[in-house]
Amino acid sequence: MKKDLNYYLHLPYKIEIVPIPPEDGGGYEASLPEIGRFAIVGDGETPAEAIADLERIKAEQFSYYLERGTDIPEPNPEKEEKYGERLVIRFPEILHRQIILQSKKNGISPDEFILQSVSSVLGQRCGQAS
Repeated sequence: MKKDLNYYLHLPYKIEIVPIPPEDGGGYEASLPEIGRFAIVGDGETPAEAIADLERIKAEQFSYYLERGTDIPEPNPEKEEKYGERLVIRFPEILHRQIILQSKKNGISPDEFILQSVSSVLGQRCGQAS
């Protein structure tokens, strides 16, 4: 398959959208982190406008890269973060002691106690029932 402009424009690049602080003009900024946080950036008053601007600039920049023979990084699904793996956390001694005492009181392991506690807090913050 020939890797022309159309090929690169249809790859599933991740788009990162962040609000622009009011003191910097407000609105939103859209970028392609897989290309480089500031390599290709669009902006607009709304997220949709920022994405439209990003797509316009992406087409121009990719075209320029292809004319110069510059490599264009492709999205790599293998680089996606994996969740559910091991997470090591060091607790202060007093907090560690409280976790152990509460987990024993509830008849569960310290890991399960921490998991339930964090799940409860995140559920409340995300507007879900705990």
